[in-house]
Amino acid sequence: MDGRAIAPAYPEVVNGPHNRTPRSRSLTLEELAQRCHAVPVSDADELAADIWESDEELDAFLVDLRASRTTSLS
Repeated sequence: MDGRAIAPAYPEVVNGPHNRTPRSRSLTLEELAQRCHAVPVSDADELAADIWESDEELDAFLVDLRASRTTSLS
């Protein structure tokens, strides 16, 4: 981590009433990771999740996802 400051995604949570970090100061990536008790991932397989019961179920989801991205919202 290079120490660059980042804006918290949820400033009201990170800078809530029990946290004394001023709202005007962005947290560094290291500070945010410490507050979230984040740990490095040593193996990408740790992130894998088998959520689809079949290839067909995954394919149906992807078709629906693509359709939702191309459908006009108006």
